[in-house]
Amino acid sequence: MGGFPNKPIRHASIELAASASSRSPEPSVSDQAKFSKRLASLGKQSQWASALSELVSAQLTHISAHNAVATACAKNWAWASALILIGAARHQTLRVNARTYGAGALSCQVAASWEHCTQLLMDASLLGIEVNVVCCTALLHACGQAAEASRALAVLSLMKATAIEPTQVSVGAAMSASAQEGRWKDTLALLNEADEARMRPNLVCCNALLTSLEKGRRPEQAMAVLESMERPERPATESESDESVWLRLPRPDVISYSAVISACEKSGSWRSALALLWRMQARSLQPNAVSFSAAISSCARGGQGQLALQVLRMMQMCLQQPNLVCYGAAISSCEKNAGWEQAQVLLEEMMSEQLQPNLVCFNAMLSSLMMAGKGGRATRLLSSMRGALLQTDIISYSATIAACSRKRQWCESIELLRLMSEEAVEPTCIALEAAFAACEEHGKLEHVHLLRPMSEHALDSCRSLT
Repeated sequence: MGGFPNKPIRHASIELAASASSRSPEPSVSDQAKFSKRLASLGKQSQWASALSELVSAQLTHISAHNAVATACAKNWAWASALILIGAARHQTLRVNARTYGAGALSCQVAASWEHCTQLLMDASLLGIEVNVVCCTALLHACGQAAEASRALAVLSLMKATAIEPTQVSVGAAMSASAQEGRWKDTLALLNEADEARMRPNLVCCNALLTSLEKGRRPEQAMAVLESMERPERPATESESDESVWLRLPRPDVISYSAVISACEKSGSWRSALALLWRMQARSLQPNAVSFSAAISSCARGGQGQLALQVLRMMQMCLQQPNLVCYGAAISSCEKNAGWEQAQVLLEEMMSEQLQPNLVCFNAMLSSLMMAGKGGRATRLLSSMRGALLQTDIISYSATIAACSRKRQWCESIELLRLMSEEAVEPTCIALEAAFAACEEHGKLEHVHLLRPMSEHALDSCRSLT
């Protein structure tokens, strides 16, 4: 059974609260009901710690109070405290009920632990407590957050088999789980099933479908769904009855557009990505970091360096802080235009914004220096990366060796090959060819042999490339 994720756990001081009070006489049923309502009210105000302290201090044995506090804890990320309360209720032989296990299932949903949620519902079943749609929906959400699409679909099938009627939220949770794995056929089938059950698809369902199409690399279908969502709603005619679901879709939001822009980015359709960015703004929807980063990446992939930079600046004008992905894509776009100066500006800008460039950003910078033939700068950058104990890989070395070879800097190429050998990084044929070319220019081919024993086949392959 898997553990809980590394979310911050907030504990109330149970021992302190317990020691500060002595056991009081058992309150009446009416008083217990009032107290339970008070605890529930505190929970709705996010004062779960106060509710938990009052419960422990009062030492109530009424399950409704435990349920109220457990639900409050679950909704406020104190899932560990919620599960402890449920365990305490069992230990005290309180009459746990469906609400108790509903609070437990909600805790597991928040913690994205479908394993613990499954165990809870099995325990409930063994006690003869009917598992309701709330518990099943929480399990579906937990499966979705843990990217367990197959389990989510199995839970939904089990609900139907046991006559637990899925709700719009249940179907949306199952669709979201399928979407995370790009299972667009399953997601589409769920949408059609919901329509057959006269269940109007909500925005969560539609966005799950768009996300599944994006991850499944189906940009044309994603665009078609988005266009259906953009159309004004109208009543279906008899001839359109089979397609009625597409006439009743909700209006798209930022998540909808972002998913389709990401789909365009994956297929290299930078024109469509930019057009969607404008359409969002025309509908008074502010693009978010996902929208902008996907648009920047699509421009970079399409060799549209200047457009990528323009989108980055537009993002900043919209008071959106570019993240590592945005900067990495923008720096990569400079590579194709040999715009190493602009790449350098972006790298420095990142650091001034307290964003530490990652390997993608540094490799993009090295590649732009390679394209511009700036071997000296590339060597210094790689050296500073190694000096700062930053990660380097085969791309870092290959780009730097290629940059040196353009200036026929054979000594630097040989030294880089030596460092690769020390770090057990296997050079690619491109790196060997670049070093070979630099050495050949100065008649220093023997250094390649002395530095790294290569098979005659590898050496012949390098010679054939020069």
